[in-house]
Amino acid sequence: MLKLSGSIIGDYFSCKLRFIFSQIKKIEPERKVDLATAFGGAIHKTIEIFYKAKIWEKCLEKGNAKPLTDIWRGVYLSHLANEKVDLRNPDIYDPKSFHSIDAGWPVLQNFYSVQNEMGWLKEPQLVEDRFEVAYNEKVTLRGTIDLAIDDYIIDFKTHRQVIPLEKLRNNFQCVLYPWAFEKKFGRPAKTIFFIFLRYGKQVSVPNSFMSESRIQEVVSEIQEFVDNPKEEPNTGSCYYCGYINVCKFFNNNKKRSSGIRFYDE
Repeated sequence: MLKLSGSIIGDYFSCKLRFIFSQIKKIEPERKVDLATAFGGAIHKTIEIFYKAKIWEKCLEKGNAKPLTDIWRGVYLSHLANEKVDLRNPDIYDPKSFHSIDAGWPVLQNFYSVQNEMGWLKEPQLVEDRFEVAYNEKVTLRGTIDLAIDDYIIDFKTHRQVIPLEKLRNNFQCVLYPWAFEKKFGRPAKTIFFIFLRYGKQVSVPNSFMSESRIQEVVSEIQEFVDNPKEEPNTGSCYYCGYINVCKFFNNNKKRSSGIRFYDE
């Protein structure tokens, strides 16, 4: 059974060789957790606690985000420890760092402001809901819906920049999450909101982006590739790859001094 998620499908389109390593050869990647990834994970964990522990009710009582921001430091440091990130990293404590403890306060304040503005400080339908649903006899689709309220799907991003709407068209979450939502509730989601927490900006996805036919196209293409795989590396996407130790294309290229980028000699 082939198990596909948004990130696995992203691997397929960004570097088919990485997809071969992970999904066909079943090679375990070297796990890398950088501070940026850990920061985003901790923000998601804080939002999960915010809803599951009903901290949103305390925020409504006080009329501000303080009950939420009060839990951030503890959640972040605990998450870093769980992810085996070195807690001696000075970037964790430097107020100027993009992924410091201090950087979390405005991100969570933006989260609270958006939720309050949209009327989403209430009991949710789903919070960090992991799903795994058979698509056909050979493929299972899986993923995690950050939040669903009033039949709206809400996905939180901690990117350094806002992704333009046209680029979101290619984000497989736009079709995967509505499909999973309808399988679970028996009715379609109203839409997806992507919330860019660094800026407190929300982007709603039009229904035309949510067509289930896109799933069929992608799944069919990947199934054909699995039956006849070809090594097609993308040596511009190696920086966070967990397969550099087994990838001959990585080992046969050189590093630029400004980071891992490759070129032909």
